[in-house]
Amino acid sequence: MFAAVIFCGINNSSSVLPYVSVERTVLYRERFSGMYASWAYALAQVTIEFPYLFAQSLAFVCITYPMIGYYWSAYKVFVYFYAFMCTLMYFTYLGMLLVSITPSFPVAAILQSAFYTMFNLFGGFLIPKLVSPC
Repeated sequence: MFAAVIFCGINNSSSVLPYVSVERTVLYRERFSGMYASWAYALAQVTIEFPYLFAQSLAFVCITYPMIGYYWSAYKVFVYFYAFMCTLMYFTYLGMLLVSITPSFPVAAILQSAFYTMFNLFGGFLIPKLVSPC
């Protein structure tokens, strides 16, 4: 489960880099011409990703939840869906952020690998503590 979520997130983040990098030139041209503000462009960029991420999360949950054999309750399915969707969102928006704050696509791609390492390192598992009966 952990590997599947990390893989889908890294795939999303890696695939968004070239598109946002190409759109950067459009943003510069239209911002300097006074077409619209930077905040409007950023809001549109974040908003347009939401339906795609929703559909991807829904497809992932519909396939993997019954396959794994988790307990069927509306609350647990929703929490599973919500956790996966939030993970995809932060990976996708991380890719957008890195392209936005770095000067070029190769720099963003190099920094992205460091973030993947950190997410993988600190995305650990909760190990329950056994309580002795005293």
